[in-house]
Amino acid sequence: MKKTIKIFNENKLELIEIINELKKHIIDYEKLSGINGYDSSKSKTVKRIVNQIENLQKGSFKIMIVGEFSTGKSTFLNAILGENILPMAIKPTTATINLIKFNENKKIIVHYFGERDLESNQEINQGRSEEIPVEKLKEYSTSLNDDSDNVSKNIKLVEVLYPNDYCKEGVEILDTPGLNSVYEHHERATTDYLPNGNSGIMLFNAGQFLTKSESDYLKQFKKYMHKMFFVVNKIDSIDEKELEETIPFWKGQLKEILGENSEVRLYPLSAKNAIGGKVNESRLPDFLSDFESFLASDEKADEMIFPPILNVQTEIDTILSNIILKTKSFNFSPDEFEIKIKANEPKLLRAKRRNNEIESFILERGNFLKDKMKLEYDSLVRNGLQKVRDEISDFSGDIDLLKHELPLLIKRIFPSLVYEFQEAMEKELSLLNNDVASRVNDLRDDLFEFKSSILGENISNTIDTRSALQISSRFNGFDLAIEYGGGIGIGALAAMILSGPIVWIAAIGGGMAWGFFSREKIRTKQIKNITEKVENEFKIKLNELYPQLEEKFIGGINKMRNRTSKLFNNLIEEVEKNIREIRKEMQNEKETIERKIERYNNIKRNFIAINYRLIKVKQKVSK
Repeated sequence: MKKTIKIFNENKLELIEIINELKKHIIDYEKLSGINGYDSSKSKTVKRIVNQIENLQKGSFKIMIVGEFSTGKSTFLNAILGENILPMAIKPTTATINLIKFNENKKIIVHYFGERDLESNQEINQGRSEEIPVEKLKEYSTSLNDDSDNVSKNIKLVEVLYPNDYCKEGVEILDTPGLNSVYEHHERATTDYLPNGNSGIMLFNAGQFLTKSESDYLKQFKKYMHKMFFVVNKIDSIDEKELEETIPFWKGQLKEILGENSEVRLYPLSAKNAIGGKVNESRLPDFLSDFESFLASDEKADEMIFPPILNVQTEIDTILSNIILKTKSFNFSPDEFEIKIKANEPKLLRAKRRNNEIESFILERGNFLKDKMKLEYDSLVRNGLQKVRDEISDFSGDIDLLKHELPLLIKRIFPSLVYEFQEAMEKELSLLNNDVASRVNDLRDDLFEFKSSILGENISNTIDTRSALQISSRFNGFDLAIEYGGGIGIGALAAMILSGPIVWIAAIGGGMAWGFFSREKIRTKQIKNITEKVENEFKIKLNELYPQLEEKFIGGINKMRNRTSKLFNNLIEEVEKNIREIRKEMQNEKETIERKIERYNNIKRNFIAINYRLIKVKQKVSK
């Protein structure tokens, strides 16, 4: 069966329902185990379960729309949303970044830039926000006249909140201005958002397919093209027979840039026909069907579902082992139980030592990776500058033209180098993630061995702990939580580098004394002077950027260390708390204990049933 966003959300809602039911069983269990009263609002286990529900509810599909002016982006968006939400016109319209999200009531919120540094154009202070009437959207987000164009220059983002059925399914759409926008923050939005989003849609004009700036964009973000859908809009202006003959040619042109083995998802359609009621003629339904299936099947969709399932199963795993330990321990006398605890105390101490060992390990590996990152960054700078020198040296046009070519030149050079940097660091981080997951698994094995030794029989895990931890680390369990553009770890640092040089070189191009270079009679000297100027500026700016990267990286390592230590402490604390509860309950009369054993067994059956339902959801999502 083909996956759709609707089916995905049905699975998500079912999972939320199951976890809510689990929360009730956890409260029942903790009430039964409670020492000196019980307050569920103070339960760490309940808080962790609530966090899983909140993470599921916050999850959304993030889609980015890119395309040059004149490709009909606003018309296309209105077509897939099913209503005319965004302003449309014959001339270029969108001049701001619009984030379209679901809301029960129509609302437009405009976020302005704060005070900006004159040299880097970066915000120093956060700007203000205001809600505006829906009918005034075009006055703020378009270039339809000089007044609206001047307003839009100061706007960072426009949130378009609408009670739209498409967005209600958990879809957020980032509508960017044309690829040939003159504003740096528009380009930076693309740089930051595409690595973090679920997918992107790139629009072309059927009458002018693959312009130079579109080609440059494809080369710049080639690494992320596996998640791109290509839409050729305005096919209503082309004869049907000519269209069918042209489609293979369009695909061939894209493959020339992206590689012969690349998968090109190309969809010719007419957004104008879709808006005008000719939906079947528009070819829009074919695109939407394939696009939704891709979203619901993508790894980013798995990131919304699998970590909560694995985290919840881990909680069930721990509670079930605690119940087994409790019910079986009641067969011992208090003295016998204490003897067994004392005899197996070294196993518990060994587990506690692992906490200090893992902290030292992460700190040591973090320092190694920091040094590795500096080497990779120095290599990026060195290779980038050499390529810039070569490109300027080989430039054969007029010197004045080089002023306009420099930004494009940088866009061609730096993305591939930054992606090499990103891939090298991600490989190292992947090894660290696996090491940490393995060490957490070793701790859990120690604790299960401790419990089993007390009972004299094996308490087996109900889930594959090592596999679960490794999958969880791949998603969000042990990722470097660098909170930048969506917390994607080293990819966020790569985005900082990628957006930086493009901005700076544009500033260099505009600020250089080009007239001075042009007055030089000897061309070689002109080129030499320009190269030195660009090289010096690049060195300064790239060296200024590195401390920021290092600070974010170290912050991520420290978060990882603290989070892992907290997890270790929680696991050990659960075991010690369980032992305290057993000691307390052993003081009860035998008849009371027997009734408790029966209640624990009932709760145990509830947890096993919940775990079975989680497995069924996981199987449905995996199909």
